[in-house]
Amino acid sequence: MAQDENRKQRLEASVIKSLQKRLPLLFEDRKIELSEVIDYVKNNSDATKLGQALKDSEDLLNTNYRLMQLEDVEISGHAKESIMNIVHADISRLNKRKFEQMVLEDNINGIFKNPSLWLRESFLPLDNIIGQ
Repeated sequence: MAQDENRKQRLEASVIKSLQKRLPLLFEDRKIELSEVIDYVKNNSDATKLGQALKDSEDLLNTNYRLMQLEDVEISGHAKESIMNIVHADISRLNKRKFEQMVLEDNINGIFKNPSLWLRESFLPLDNIIGQ
């Protein structure tokens, strides 16, 4: 286990070092727009796989950015209002019996090896926080 963790840490350090070398603008202390990254890659890219992959993926990167960015969300006013109402509403407590019933009704019980154990490990600590 310790050896695997050490290997993971070395790999992460190697990836960060590589990114710092090839895309130093990602490590500047300011907000960076996707267009800046794309322009930088076009103007400064070497013949590495990373550089070529970024050049080849410009359309996909732009599409994913538009889908994932949160500054100017493209949803209806009604959807925004519904989201805000959910965010500001009281958090309901876990109803274990109802959850297990819905799992069976939706026929997704095969996803969990042990739904009760999964619920206990995943949601009981959160439910306890809500109850405080």
